[in-house]
Amino acid sequence: MELGILRRMILYTKARNTVGFLISDFSRVGKKSALQIVKLARIPQSKKPKELTPEEIERMHKAIQQVRLIAPPTDCLSPLGDKLLAEGLKKQTEAEFSVAVTRPPSVYRGNPFLIEVGLAFGGKLAPDQTAQLYRFSNKVPLLYNQGECATTEAVVETDWRRYGFSQSNNQLPIGQLAILIHFASVWVPYTSEGKQAIAKYPEITKEIKLALQEAGRKIATYVRKQAHLRAQAQRTGLFEKYIPEIANAIAKLTESNPEKLRKDLNEILKKPNILQKKEDENE
Repeated sequence: MELGILRRMILYTKARNTVGFLISDFSRVGKKSALQIVKLARIPQSKKPKELTPEEIERMHKAIQQVRLIAPPTDCLSPLGDKLLAEGLKKQTEAEFSVAVTRPPSVYRGNPFLIEVGLAFGGKLAPDQTAQLYRFSNKVPLLYNQGECATTEAVVETDWRRYGFSQSNNQLPIGQLAILIHFASVWVPYTSEGKQAIAKYPEITKEIKLALQEAGRKIATYVRKQAHLRAQAQRTGLFEKYIPEIANAIAKLTESNPEKLRKDLNEILKKPNILQKKEDENE
């Protein structure tokens, strides 16, 4: 938590002593943790919170950071859900394929938050333009100040070349890609009163990047598989085109029936390729 918030909490607390203040005014702080904090801060247990000096408050603030505390509850968060996120993004962008990733709840400055990311690929998305970026905070779209937002910073810092997209330094990726990021929290750290950009806290940026990387790997697997299928179809079509000539040549060499050879070659072509099976299993 920030020092200013701690001072404000001390000003309005109804607790009679410092230990009681830590137990009653904080989430999941027990007596053992409270005693540990006041000991590290060198503050008497029975001292009234409103009698604390600025120096003692600063020591308490530092001591809180040093004591290992249980994470705050996260059942207060309201995520969109992977299914709704993936289906909604695919419908909105008319894409060919979409994936969604929900990260486990995390904490910044004592506030629980959760990151959800959706990626859509192909379809009617333009192949030679910058990826579309949709930003949401507690299910509300953020329409302005995109460059100042933690979501944009996380997207730019992600290496999209690993997932098959081109990207210039400090720029959004280019390709048939749409990115949706949803930030859910009990307290959204907006950069201004306009509430159009999320502050660039390291904890938040890190979680967004992890979600983007996980979703990016899923997209890359799909893209590689589709490219392989297209190449396989091209090879099959090329072989099918020359089956009559191959059958006639073999028939002349072996004195066989060319019609039967053509039929047999077509049957072989329709059978699953053993090498293809192995590649699919490896993926």
